[in-house]
Amino acid sequence: MAKLKHEDLRRIEVRIGSSGSSRATSLMAPSDKGRRVNLRPSDKAVGEMKARGMTKVRASWLVNANKEVHWLEVRPAKPSEEGLKVRYDYGKLRPHVHVPTADVGRAVDAPGGTRVCPEETIDGDAFRFRIPDGLRFEKGAET
Repeated sequence: MAKLKHEDLRRIEVRIGSSGSSRATSLMAPSDKGRRVNLRPSDKAVGEMKARGMTKVRASWLVNANKEVHWLEVRPAKPSEEGLKVRYDYGKLRPHVHVPTADVGRAVDAPGGTRVCPEETIDGDAFRFRIPDGLRFEKGAET
């Protein structure tokens, strides 16, 4: 067996189990063939949501004049309102919300992009998450 030269290489050990990440950022990814977006809020946002007793939310897509999606906003749903379930206790997964995309087009991964939301804000009852550059919405696509 030939020996490999390791002079220009550095070793990165593979982590087994938890990724070790701090969950300081929110993540957003397409699910259900693009019919929904899976929003996984940061630890900060989840802490605020839990402190406010949010079990259901209403969601809104914030779009520009060209109907390009820039933000996802979630607000607590009143007990009498229908809402999207906040899934806090879902095995070892981060708390998350499944948000339908029928109003903005099918969600797809963009080549070379990331699923990390570059910005999130909490303003009163509104939790806003900027759409990651790795996510786009195909208008006119079957959802």
